[in-house]
Amino acid sequence: MKQQKVELIPVVEISISNPKVELPEHGPHWEYCEEWENYNNTCNEILGFSKQLQSYKKGSSLYEISTISNKDVLTLIQLEIQRQQTDEEKGFEDLTCPLDGGYILKVDGQDILYPQCCSHLADIEEWENLVGDDNEDHFYSGHPSPKIIQSDSHVIFDFVNTEIQEAFSPPISFKEIQVNKSSLRMAVETAKKELQHFSNRLETVTQENKLGIEKIAEILVYGEGQ
Repeated sequence: MKQQKVELIPVVEISISNPKVELPEHGPHWEYCEEWENYNNTCNEILGFSKQLQSYKKGSSLYEISTISNKDVLTLIQLEIQRQQTDEEKGFEDLTCPLDGGYILKVDGQDILYPQCCSHLADIEEWENLVGDDNEDHFYSGHPSPKIIQSDSHVIFDFVNTEIQEAFSPPISFKEIQVNKSSLRMAVETAKKELQHFSNRLETVTQENKLGIEKIAEILVYGEGQ
């Protein structure tokens, strides 16, 4: 039997509209990818991101962490400081939440599951639990999340009988997929290494720009500030 190629790709979501930029007339973004790609790029450049910042897939607002330059990492940090401030805290003291985004499950070259509503980088813990020795069948990485059916050798992702009955975005064209657990475990380990590299870059950018934020990677990647 052919061995599956399984990837788990860490991405962050950058989706901030600008009133000066006209929204595309048509949607969704996966059907009108050129229009939404141009829109996202224009909004991102106004925010201070470089033209080199490229989405994971044209029209999407998801960006693979390994492709984001240090210059754009700095812009991302600055935007998070602004986004997470409250009336009581007007600076980095209130930086407590992980970056929006999450993980794209890719099997044999096909993107299967994208991050859903309320997904973030700290969801790596859910993926770790999924491939642990306890055959954990609880899995929540935003809503909706697939129902999980475990065996010793495989994990079945059920996209129909979900606890929260919402449509996946982008839509998933099949009812379920069976994934080899050992391949998924290796994909999780690779994703964790990418997270560690990204964490190191967050710390480097913070120090080089004298932002004065302690343990920024623990907050923005692992959600340990919550």
